[in-house]
Amino acid sequence: MKKCLCLLLTAALLLTGCGREKPGAAPDPAEERDLAVDQDTGEWNGQGGSYALEDLDAPEGSLAAVLCRGELCTLTQELGENFMGYSIWRGGEKVYSTTAIVTGGAPSEEGIWLCEYAAVDGAYKHILSLISPAGEELRTVDLGALYPAESYGSLCQAGGQLFIPCGGEALLVLSEAGESVCTLALPEASCYPVASEGGQVYAVEETEQGNRLYLADLASENLCPAFSCGPGTVFDGGEGNFLLLGSGEGLYALTAEGEQTPLVLWRECALPVNGLAGALPLEDGRFLLQLSTGLRVLTPVDPAALHPKTRLTLAGLHGGDGLERDIAAFNSASPDYYVEVLDYSDGGTYSEDAALTRLNTEILSGKAPDMLSFRFLSPMAYIGKGLLTDLTPFFGRDGGPGLEDIAISRALSVGGGIYFIGSAFSVPTVLARYADFGDRTGWTVDEYLALDAARGPGEGTLYNLTRESFLEEMAARWLPAAMDWETMTCSFDSPAFTALLEAALRVRETPEDPNNMDYTPGPVKVANGSLVGAAVLLDNVTALAQAEAQAGCRLSAIGWPTPDGSCGSQIELKNPVGILAQSPHQEGCWAFIRFMLENADPNDGFSLPAALPALREKISLAQAEEAAPVHLTQEDGERLLALIAGIDSTRLPDETVMQIIREETAAMLAGDKTPEDAARLIQSRAGVYMAEQG
Repeated sequence: MKKCLCLLLTAALLLTGCGREKPGAAPDPAEERDLAVDQDTGEWNGQGGSYALEDLDAPEGSLAAVLCRGELCTLTQELGENFMGYSIWRGGEKVYSTTAIVTGGAPSEEGIWLCEYAAVDGAYKHILSLISPAGEELRTVDLGALYPAESYGSLCQAGGQLFIPCGGEALLVLSEAGESVCTLALPEASCYPVASEGGQVYAVEETEQGNRLYLADLASENLCPAFSCGPGTVFDGGEGNFLLLGSGEGLYALTAEGEQTPLVLWRECALPVNGLAGALPLEDGRFLLQLSTGLRVLTPVDPAALHPKTRLTLAGLHGGDGLERDIAAFNSASPDYYVEVLDYSDGGTYSEDAALTRLNTEILSGKAPDMLSFRFLSPMAYIGKGLLTDLTPFFGRDGGPGLEDIAISRALSVGGGIYFIGSAFSVPTVLARYADFGDRTGWTVDEYLALDAARGPGEGTLYNLTRESFLEEMAARWLPAAMDWETMTCSFDSPAFTALLEAALRVRETPEDPNNMDYTPGPVKVANGSLVGAAVLLDNVTALAQAEAQAGCRLSAIGWPTPDGSCGSQIELKNPVGILAQSPHQEGCWAFIRFMLENADPNDGFSLPAALPALREKISLAQAEEAAPVHLTQEDGERLLALIAGIDSTRLPDETVMQIIREETAAMLAGDKTPEDAARLIQSRAGVYMAEQG
């Protein structure tokens, strides 16, 4: 291993939160994971080694690790409500920071090369910046001047030279001074470079059968076919390993002939490894792993030191569905459980419909996962079939959060129970003048139509409104009342729903004009009377106060119109999760959900914590922030809490039924069907769909 600098993984991969490896296919949820230890002798009998994962002492948000003259440095992503940037930390101190977008990185004898997308002389450019271990910018190189491309991929360093994929077309080779040496044509756009322990550089091409590697021959300026290996992601070599191969099964050593030997298999060690994006060999048989949410150290241990944990499976239509941070933190903290993600799309191999079919087939066959992610999936059918656990009895147990500690408990209630929850949320709503609506939290469809009809020239009701968008919002709020998942019946042919369709035909459309765009903020238009309401997303504790500061007056959160004038705002959960009633690990699943609620990301500036104590703390911190652009008063905080507490529904509509409504109302909006016809067809198709779910 190079003692000067060794970069764990290029920042281009790290900044996306994932590596080149596709999320793993859904393994058999019923299969148990046992340690590869002989129960009688205690001896290790695994194909790979006996390893454990250890935490790395690094700043939160660390994406990559560097050994700089024996001292650990980290590349860290910094997130806040008003700032996003990247920094390099060395010896516990920040030595470099940038607001540019970092898209790659590689070691250098002088420091670290960073590939940045930065503003230079008023224009954004892709540049290379060489940063010293002390954080000094030693030199910059304009990549576009050397090889123009729309994007530049992962950087690789070997023999004092840099290798940079350019737009998927060529591999640009630069000297240590940042001067062009040559370019090598890439066989495929998805190729990425890796460096072997001996200093050879290979371009890796992913195929359906595995990986195909090409040796970079600078003398002939060609990439020469070298060898093939199994599926997974190839990483740089070092510490006796020619190259490394990481996959959903484990970490392997690769030879120059493509032979692979397991160094560690995750299942044998009961290791909760999800989203492996990088592996750097360290001394003493250790590896620094880049997982989907951070850095961990893979360390060889005595088998007796391994502590078996109960596996909890969490299924989603797209892998972890944004829960990677929570999963990684829980797996690190829990002494008894670990969560494993089941991706029923198999990394995008299956469509969303096919993934859903696979998931439901597993559930019906008795191989149900322990938990479901509802980010891209409606929970209502599962609730109606009795497949989800009511979480209500878990609240308040063993010193955990009670229902009174959940800011959105009213909106989460379905039929008197709570069957899904997320650690964070936002509030899509519509803001109007307080002078017109006062403390109201809703308005009726009839009120909307009357106000709309009375608007004069140059005045609107809602910005960029079309009949399709009006129906979309109305239908999303209508579904909970129209679909009874307990009896598997629906009521879309009711007079009330037909009246809603009729109302859509009377809506005055005000689509934005691409040739005459008006960029005046919505709250300002509401204040000056050119709009009645402005659609906004309240995703931080100061969002409402900021809108009022823009408007220069107090505003009412009335939401979208509803048939009866009830609350028009909804809760939009960030990453909702539910527990399958079939799961034998109810306590473990609740331990994960409780962990999520009690450990919401404090740096998330784009959502509100569901736990009321954390929400109150965010409000208090905002009120104490003297330098904030908008000062949050005590009254502002109380109004926000009251608004959230009064919302009685969650925005999780069934996408299949929503698509039925879109298709059947399209002909109505075109004048080819009456509202009664559309309602009957929606009722027929939705009824068949619900019967099939039963």
